[in-house]
Amino acid sequence: MRKLVFFVGIATGFILFFLLRNPSIPENGETSSSFRKGHSPTSDRRKEGQVEDNHDGEKTAAGEKPSFWNDPEFQYARKNGALAGVTVLATEPNGHAVADADVSVAFFSIDKKPIRTSGKTDSTGKFFASAKATWNVRCIIRKAGYYDGLFTYYLQHDTSRKPVVDGRWQPWNPVVHVILTPIGGTVSFHRKPSFLLTLPDVGSPIGFDFDTGDMVAPFGSGKTPHVFFRFGHGNEHSAEAESLELSFPGEGTGVIPGTRNRNSAFHFPLKAPDAGYVQRTNLVPSVTMPRTAKGCRDAANRFFTFKTWEEIEGVSSGRCRFGFMDVVSFSAESREIRFWYGISEEPDNPVLEGYKW
Repeated sequence: MRKLVFFVGIATGFILFFLLRNPSIPENGETSSSFRKGHSPTSDRRKEGQVEDNHDGEKTAAGEKPSFWNDPEFQYARKNGALAGVTVLATEPNGHAVADADVSVAFFSIDKKPIRTSGKTDSTGKFFASAKATWNVRCIIRKAGYYDGLFTYYLQHDTSRKPVVDGRWQPWNPVVHVILTPIGGTVSFHRKPSFLLTLPDVGSPIGFDFDTGDMVAPFGSGKTPHVFFRFGHGNEHSAEAESLELSFPGEGTGVIPGTRNRNSAFHFPLKAPDAGYVQRTNLVPSVTMPRTAKGCRDAANRFFTFKTWEEIEGVSSGRCRFGFMDVVSFSAESREIRFWYGISEEPDNPVLEGYKW
C-alpha cells in the first residue's frame, strides 16, 4: 500500500509540473504561432528584451501572449469557430457602385471544409455574408465587362480589441471595399512566364530581348536589347554586391516602380504613364525573406511598368514599347534572376490590357 501511495504521489507531481510549464496549450493542438499566421502584430522573429504595444493600452513583453489569449470565448472560437460577418462593397475606380455583381464567399476553418455562400450585390454595390469560421474569409466578385475582384480577410489579426464577443468575431461586419476595373481596349501581348536567367560573369551590363526571351548576342539568340541586367560589384558582404541593376537603352525609357494590385485579376495599371520613367534603377534583396538553396532572395522592389525602344535590324525606329515585369528573386552569388514579364506587340500603344493575369 505504501508503494502504491508513493508511485501515485510521483505521478501527480509530474502532471502538476507539466501543467505549470504549459498553462495555455490549446485543446486542438495549435501553438501560438498558428495564431500569428493571421497577420498578428506579434512576430516569431522577436528578440529577447523587446517590448511590443498590443494596442489596448498595455505593454506585452517579448514572448508573452496578448491579454485576451486565455479568454474562454476566444479559445472556444479558435477550436470550434465563431460567427464571422463581412459586407462586400463593389465599386468602379470612379466610386460608382457596381450592382448585380456575382459574389462568392468562403469561410475557412482549420481542419474543416469551408462554408460557402453566394449572391449578388444590391443597388448600392453591397453584399453581406456570414458563417462560422476559425481562420479567414475569402471572396471573389465577378461581373461581365470587369476584371474579377478578390480579397482575403483574416479573422485573428486584430489585437486592438477583444476578438470574440457574444460568439461573433470582432470587428463584426467590416465593410471590405473592392474596386472592379472595367475591361477596356486590349492589345496583343507577348508574355513570358516565370523563368530562370543566368547571366555570364563578364562584369558589364547584359542586354535582354523581351521578344525572344533570351540574352542578346553573343550570349544568346536575342536581337534587340530592350533591357540590360548587371549584378553589383563590391566586396562579398556589401549591399552593392547584392544589388541587381536594371538599365534601359535610351533617354525617356526606363521603369516606374509600382505595387501589384492583388485585389484584382489584373494586377498592373491598365495604361502605362507617358512620363516619369527612370532609365536606371537598382534592385536590392528583401531582408525579411530567407535565401533559397542557391542563395536567391526575393527582390524588395520587384514590380515595374517599363518603356523601351523598338529596334529594327539593330537601328532604333523611334517608336517605343510598353510592358510590365516582376523580378521575383535574384542571387549575385549564382548570377541567377527569376522574373516574368509582358510586353505589348503594338509600338507606341500604352494600353497594357493584353490578357488576364
